[in-house]
Amino acid sequence: MLNAAVMFRRLGQTAHALARYDDIVMRLGTASELPLRDLLAMALGSKAVTLGEAGRIDEEIAVYEIMVRRFGAESELPLRRQVAWALGNKAARLGQTGRTEDEIAAWAEIVERFAMASEPLLRVPAAEALFNTGNKLGQIGRPEEAIAAYDELLARFGRPSERYMREQVARALVSKGGMLSQIGRSDEALAVYDEVAERFGTASEPVLRELVANARQHKMSRLRQLGRSEDEIAVFDDFIGHLGTENEPTMRQRVATAMVHKGVRLAELGRDEEALAAYDDVVERFGAATEPVLTEHVAWALFNKAVRLGQLERREHAVAVYDELIARFETSSQPALRERVAKSLYNKGVGLGELGRSTEAVAVHDQVIGRFGTAAEPILREHVAKALVHKGLRLGQLGRLDEELAVYDELVARFGTASERVLREQVAKALVNKSIRLGQIGRKDEQMAADEEVLRRFGTAREPLLREQVGIALYNKGVRLGQLGRSEQAIAIYDEVVARFGAASEPVLREHVAKSLGNKAARLAKMGRNDEAVAVYDEVIARFGAASEPALREHLAKALVNKSVKLSEMGQKGETIAIYDEVIARYGTASEPAMRVRVAKALVSKGIRLGEMGRNEEEIVAYDEVVIRFGTAAEPAVCEQVGWALSNKAIRLAQKARAEEAIAVYDDLIGRFSTASEPVMREQVAKAMVHKAVRLGELGRGMQEIAVYDDVIARYGAAKEPALREQAAKALHNKAVALRQRAGSAAGISL
Repeated sequence: MLNAAVMFRRLGQTAHALARYDDIVMRLGTASELPLRDLLAMALGSKAVTLGEAGRIDEEIAVYEIMVRRFGAESELPLRRQVAWALGNKAARLGQTGRTEDEIAAWAEIVERFAMASEPLLRVPAAEALFNTGNKLGQIGRPEEAIAAYDELLARFGRPSERYMREQVARALVSKGGMLSQIGRSDEALAVYDEVAERFGTASEPVLRELVANARQHKMSRLRQLGRSEDEIAVFDDFIGHLGTENEPTMRQRVATAMVHKGVRLAELGRDEEALAAYDDVVERFGAATEPVLTEHVAWALFNKAVRLGQLERREHAVAVYDELIARFETSSQPALRERVAKSLYNKGVGLGELGRSTEAVAVHDQVIGRFGTAAEPILREHVAKALVHKGLRLGQLGRLDEELAVYDELVARFGTASERVLREQVAKALVNKSIRLGQIGRKDEQMAADEEVLRRFGTAREPLLREQVGIALYNKGVRLGQLGRSEQAIAIYDEVVARFGAASEPVLREHVAKSLGNKAARLAKMGRNDEAVAVYDEVIARFGAASEPALREHLAKALVNKSVKLSEMGQKGETIAIYDEVIARYGTASEPAMRVRVAKALVSKGIRLGEMGRNEEEIVAYDEVVIRFGTAAEPAVCEQVGWALSNKAIRLAQKARAEEAIAVYDDLIGRFSTASEPVMREQVAKAMVHKAVRLGELGRGMQEIAVYDDVIARYGAAKEPALREQAAKALHNKAVALRQRAGSAAGISL
């Protein structure tokens, strides 16, 4: 009859199966013989399972409770096992239906009934019940009670000899470690993971070896969360050492994962050569593997190695590693490997571009587009879009501007209707790049149209990178309007940039707010609205005065200097000097080249303003400070300011009848920059030589004067630059005058 009921159950004839089970219960309900009572218990249990399969959960649970009432006081092992089984199923079903407290109570009943049993077959359900209790308590946010349940399991069953009980103890330890980590008791958690390894590290059973591997991995994760990378690496080595010779697929995968993560951690610690060696170890150990998961790890290691080499600016080597990855996996159909190949091709193209090999870069980006251009996978579509953007940039660098613009149009045609964030970002970049290029080649109307398209497509976007592109497009639109002489419209656009993005935290947007304010002020100044211009420069200073970003510091310094120029034009020279002093105080120790130029210019301008106010000694001190601060500078733009400081100082000394000192300063300028190739500095040297000769003449040192004129003529008489030929002409004229004066003529000297 029991077999017939089972057959009906398997055939899905639930009513017939239940009827047969009820018939067995009716017939055997008063039986006293153990085999019949065991059969009765089995029939009840099968009835309960059948009810559960039919979705009649409450009836199922009720049958389990009948089993416990009927057989709960029995002493025979088969019936006690049936009771333990019924309680376990009841607890599981209660948990599945969300009756958590009842579930926990059912597990507790199993522990109470069977934890002290001498028979292993009864002790196992008790251990399982404690383990399940701990898991459930952890799931519902009662970690301390969960730990107590695991501890009870360990206290009752912690030194078992039976294989299955050893597995339960190992599971309890791993779960306890996880719960301790969850509540921040990290040292205890690490100790528990170590205990798993110590107790079961030499076990041969697959399940125990898997649990030991879990413990080691949890330990590595916890050490990473604690920032203890050195300790984590030691655990990686221990893990790899213990499992490195395993042939079981899951273990080989774990070893490969640990080896890759070891490389990542070493790179984070700046131990780059060790990181690269770790990636090489992965390739050496698993490079010939055919299992998909291991080939993916080999690709992962090669990719990480190439990325790290690029970050170390070893770009040629990085390109070679990308080539190795591509050669290994370019024909693979595995999604993860196709993704790695696409990323590697794209990164290779970027790397070639950074090496100045733009033609090769374009060819590699074409490979990305050709191989994956029709792919449906989102990540592959992203890399096609990125490849198109970078292809456009490289074509521009090669001067192939029409092709560059065509590539941007191709990207918009392919992905212009895409809804994915990354694709929308690439479309926006392409349109902005197109706008910039159109502006550079004078196609202003098309440029404005490209900017308008960015604003139309993405003007209300909230994604950070899209907001950045909108900010750039708006700013560029303002610039173009200004170039077209439509100043009021340009100012309105700059105001829109500030209104939209003035509170933004993204560096690119903050920079464009600063640039917009600076351009607005410049546009106001050109319109003669100096008071408004100064107010806008003050807004830049107020918004970005505490900024630490180099670009914003540069815009702030520029605003300060431009404000000082306006104030000077408005006759407020005293305030101008105070602003120059602020620039010098803020940025005097800056190391950025642009800021060093600003400081040097501020000192030179301060000297000029002091001279205009008749404060000549302070003026000369300002020029001297330029030389003291920047006299050994190598940057041409800074050297240029040193030249102006020396030139201005010499002129002032000459005006004060300190000709000998002036000549010494001219000699300093000529000695410093006589071999310079920059046009401005060559002109400074030529002028200094002419002025030096004039001063020599004033001191009656005619032969020396004429010799200097001859030197100017010899150096610059055949120069291509008009400014230098002008100085040679002055020298020729002055030489003739000097010669006539020596002969008694009274012709004038030119400066």
